[in-house]
Formats: sequence, structure tokens, C-alpha cells
Amino acid sequence: MTAGQGETINAHPSASASGTGEAGETLNEEELGQRLRTLRKERGLSLASVASAARLSIGLISQIERGQTSPSFRSLRLLSGALGVPIETFFTQAAPVDPAERGIVVHPRNRRVLNLSKKGIVTEYVDPDTDGTMQMMLLTIEPGGGTGQEFDQHVGEEGGLVLAGQFELLLSGRTLVLNEGDSFRFRSETPHSFRNPGQIPTRVIWFITPTLYGRGGLARTI
Repeated sequence: MTAGQGETINAHPSASASGTGEAGETLNEEELGQRLRTLRKERGLSLASVASAARLSIGLISQIERGQTSPSFRSLRLLSGALGVPIETFFTQAAPVDPAERGIVVHPRNRRVLNLSKKGIVTEYVDPDTDGTMQMMLLTIEPGGGTGQEFDQHVGEEGGLVLAGQFELLLSGRTLVLNEGDSFRFRSETPHSFRNPGQIPTRVIWFITPTLYGRGGLARTI
């Protein structure tokens, strides 16, 4: 594949060029909580005002700020909206993107990563951080890990492909068990949650459209 004046862009750089070839270290719960507290205080907001705007309990937000619990995807989405920041604020990115590949290629070292270790979920954005109508993520879910009892719902449509392990998808009272090679799709307005009921890590490629977090803007909700 060539670009411009016959310039070749290597989409598979060697180990020497890409380091380990893996996404970099992520924020732990304590660091994520500190970031949340800093953002709140910079805006002069009390726990009560953020809780009201995010429709979450003061106790939950306090626990998240102190690193005592992992926020769910829904909680982070609502908190980012209440604070007026993009959800990407809570993700990390290990390395800058090559300008020649920006908007097209994402190497493992460039992935934006969110590690919710207490929930056993690592989320990696595997699509470019540019304007678009779709988001693509790689989820790794540890045995027993998942979103818990909290169901999410928002505007849009989503689907995915199970790459490895076993995946349990709960949709508005229905429990669906998928295995490696199985795929799914559903309307995002349907209350949904998921978990890994198996004995090995589950890996799922997940698609969402329109972009759930508004591409640098505020999270979408219903």
C-alpha cells in the first residue's frame, strides 16, 4: 500500500520500531479516582452537585474517587457528562500516532486503554481517534468479571464478535451465552450488561454506532 508520492507506509512496524508492540500501562483505580477528584475540584463542584448531575449516589462517587471501587462504563459516561469532559479523559494512550497513519491505522502501542481491574475488564479503543460514526473496542474480560448488576442503555446500535472464551450477554431479562466465533447485535436502548462466566479470559471485538462518547465530546445518553 502506498501513499502520496509512492511513499510506503508500513502498517506492521518491526519490534525495534514499536517496542513491545503492546498497549502501555493504564491508570489504576486510585489514579483514576484522583483524576476524577481533581477534575471535580478544578470546577468547584461538590460531590452532591456532581451526584445530582450524573444521577449517581454521593457514596458511589466518593468510593470511586478514593479508588475503592471500579466505575462501570455507565458511571464513567455519566460522570464525564456531569464534569463536561470527554470520556477519553479517563483513558491512557501509550505512544503518539504517526502523522502519516493518523485517522487510518492504530497500532497496539497507540491504543487508548481503560483498565477497570476490580471489575475484571480492560477496554482498548482499536479505532482511530478521529471524527466518525462508529467506535471499535477490544474488551478483555477476566473469569467472573463483567459489568455487574448495573444495566446500561443509550442511543444507538452495537454488536460484536467473540474472539476467545465465553461471553454472557444480558438483554432486558434475556440471558444469551456466546462462545468463540459467535457474534451479536442489538439496539443500545435495550438495557444491557455482560460478564465472563467461563474459566479463561474472554476477548470480544465490540462495535458501537453512533460513537458512544461523542469523539472528544460529551457522552451520549437517553
